[in-house]
Amino acid sequence: MLSLLLGCIACAEETFLRIPLGGAIQELKPNYEQGKRFVSNNGDTLTLRRISQSNFWEKQTENIPNAGSFSDYDYLLLERQNLTIGSDTPYFRFSFNLEASYAPNNSRLGTDAYRLEFEEEFVETLQLNLSFIDSLECESKRCNFTDTLKIIDRTFLNCFFTPRDSVSLQALYINSANGLVGFKSIENEIFELID
Repeated sequence: MLSLLLGCIACAEETFLRIPLGGAIQELKPNYEQGKRFVSNNGDTLTLRRISQSNFWEKQTENIPNAGSFSDYDYLLLERQNLTIGSDTPYFRFSFNLEASYAPNNSRLGTDAYRLEFEEEFVETLQLNLSFIDSLECESKRCNFTDTLKIIDRTFLNCFFTPRDSVSLQALYINSANGLVGFKSIENEIFELID
């Protein structure tokens, strides 16, 4: 009887596969331990501060891979990171959302998704989406990449951005060295990172 009970306890041990975020996608999430200042093309300055931050592992129980002849996985743990920064006057919110996904054909068994949402005056107005499998790729229709980007007075290297054009009044500019390096508001005001 005791051996049957121990056997059942051993059967109850779950196996899982942990899929962390890759380094390339995490570099695009800025460090906001301290606020960062931005200056506009009108000479106004504002400070964007961290509003909330979370790091967690999401449990996935569907589409679970086979671990081989010894056992199967019971679930996956997928890493998630969220950071929201912003200012209250004017009301700007930037939400950085990073998500790992299972990819059996990738050498690290995972791919990453990056979504930056820009909310102005309580309305989500613009998204910039990237993915990482072997390299960073634009997923948004209006996403572009450039080696050098001059926003107002400063030039930033290796930037992903949404263009300023007739489709949208707003724009976002990011790179791996600084995260958010600039943006354009619905009022056509352009801001660039100054520190």
